[in-house]
Amino acid sequence: MNNVILHVYELQPDTTSRRPHEISNTDRALLMVTGLLPSIGMGAYHTSLEVMELKYTFAANAGIMCGRANGPDVGVPNGAKGPVQSVNLGPCLRTKQELIQIIKKLSTLFYTSTSYDIMHRNCNHFTETLATCLVVHDPRERLDTYPGWLNRLANTGAMVITKNDNVVTSNVLAEARVASGY
Repeated sequence: MNNVILHVYELQPDTTSRRPHEISNTDRALLMVTGLLPSIGMGAYHTSLEVMELKYTFAANAGIMCGRANGPDVGVPNGAKGPVQSVNLGPCLRTKQELIQIIKKLSTLFYTSTSYDIMHRNCNHFTETLATCLVVHDPRERLDTYPGWLNRLANTGAMVITKNDNVVTSNVLAEARVASGY
């Protein structure tokens, strides 16, 4: 039986080749986030999902990306460290053909090349949605093996940062139901 494996990467700015005055404000903010917030249960993470010898992720300006599980990582942001953790989410309950259909629906309906938003629709929303489609018998139920802390920073930020009118906030269970054909 194929297991569904979640790979977790820590997002860190790449400041090794720059002098302190050349670090952008975005990288300075990311330095603060990666240095301070994990100690209070928040951090910035990228995730990918491995199933049936393939690895899937969701990236800005690219949409859903796929690579070989034992090949080079695809869609991992520059400066990411890892994978720092791999989590077995459970056995895959779908066939290869069903997986292909689910990916097709997710990529055309929800996770397109232009739908990425760091707070409201990111790689962690995608991996949770896909994992729910693959591991849960009834996608109306939440996947209890998916680590809740992964998207804590984005969920907290989404409560205080107004989203762009063009962004549709991710709804993991609703999107999993549609992609699974429920």
